[in-house]
Amino acid sequence: MRIRLCLLSLLLLAACRQDAPAPAGGSMPQPARVTNRIDIPPTVVQNLGITFARVERRHVSRTLRLPGAFESPPQAVRAYAAPVGGRVTLLVSQYQRVTAGQPLYRLDSPEMRRLLHEIADADAEATQRHADVALARSELDAATRVLATWPARLGAVEAAIEASQEHSQNLQAALELWSARVTQLEDLEKAGGGRASELAEARSRRADAEAAVSNERETRAGFNADLAALKAGLEADRARMPGLNTGLEKARAGAKAADMHAQMVRHEAASTLGLGREELAGDAWQKLDQFTQVALADGVVSTLHATEGEVLAAGGPVLRTLDDKQVRFRARALQADLGLLSDDLDVAIVPPSGGPLALAGALAGKLTIAPESDADSRTVDVIVHVSGKADWARPGVTAEAEVVYDKTEEARLAIPLACVMQDGLDKIFFRRDPADSAKVIRVAASIGISDGRWVVINTGAIEGDEIVLHGAYELKLTGAGKASGKGHFHADGTWHEGDH
Repeated sequence: MRIRLCLLSLLLLAACRQDAPAPAGGSMPQPARVTNRIDIPPTVVQNLGITFARVERRHVSRTLRLPGAFESPPQAVRAYAAPVGGRVTLLVSQYQRVTAGQPLYRLDSPEMRRLLHEIADADAEATQRHADVALARSELDAATRVLATWPARLGAVEAAIEASQEHSQNLQAALELWSARVTQLEDLEKAGGGRASELAEARSRRADAEAAVSNERETRAGFNADLAALKAGLEADRARMPGLNTGLEKARAGAKAADMHAQMVRHEAASTLGLGREELAGDAWQKLDQFTQVALADGVVSTLHATEGEVLAAGGPVLRTLDDKQVRFRARALQADLGLLSDDLDVAIVPPSGGPLALAGALAGKLTIAPESDADSRTVDVIVHVSGKADWARPGVTAEAEVVYDKTEEARLAIPLACVMQDGLDKIFFRRDPADSAKVIRVAASIGISDGRWVVINTGAIEGDEIVLHGAYELKLTGAGKASGKGHFHADGTWHEGDH
């Protein structure tokens, strides 16, 4: 119905021009001028959905077209599973777009709390071992300080002994003097001289000197005993030092082992829960109550495996996300064409022909030939890693891989094959008039080889010309722009009967 309405509008437009009122002089109307130009005002362009494709230079005869479809590479798919058993709370819905770091679901997990309890135990053990190190270090430091006091203590006793010896010598000298005085006075007494009081005084002094010498000997003996005890204490303290050093090293080794154990417990918990180690570092783990899984990359939630409130076992699948911005193209080539293909060939992925996608831009990429072939179908998969992104390039969308395997020959002018139609015995296409964008020119085409999507044109257009793509069939049905009888069209579109 739409085509009929459009054709009717074109025919009415032509009729209006042919049946225009006669001039005031009353002369007969002139017959409609024959031309190969067709008017396409904006209303006609809109009604017929006319679109244009440009004439390009292409290697049509050296182009392979490989049908295939887009797919998601393995790295674009992320599967999220419950790292530990627990009750799940979903935080996203299917087909929801998520960004990296966004929470996806929570798990209320007793097993997670057991892991956190192990971290607490390991931290407590490490704290105790470090306390043992502090105690061993303080004992060693105290013993070292005590040992440092021994020289002064020994020096003091040795000085006292030396002073005692000197004092003993003085007392011994005094004793000898008084002993000599007593002997002298006794000799005088025997001789009938001297005084008894002097002798008694001398004997008293001699007794005092003897007592002083005896007391000093006892004092020195005490000093010597103290010196011996101090030396024994010094040796005992020296003997303790290796044990204290060993105890400190043992405590340090225990603290190091406890730290390593605490770190390994954290790493094991982080690996089990799929968390970053910084999330369990220090006291950060104490803030965790439930496990929260965040998106590791941007994407779309493609599948939900778990339902709200479901109790999952460890490893149970929860959801999957798909990074729809990462796509690659998989096509199938005949094994007979392997001689024409090679890795790293430039490839253009073109959208399906027909519909609005036909005018969408192609995606460039590089070709990779799969290592295995299908013996039954005698085909081999080829993968195209595309660069860039197009909205229409989604997993599952079919398209064609356009592979120019040889660019040594000269490129030739070509237009989309869909622009060319059979009209009687002629192949025709419609070219936009370079002089008037509101007109198209019906051109009888001389075409060459086709690759199934593009066809070489030998005459009728130059590079950059615009050729009608969509709407060409409707223009053909109007019959406008078609020659009648024998003759030819001039360059300006006027019709000339005859051969000249």
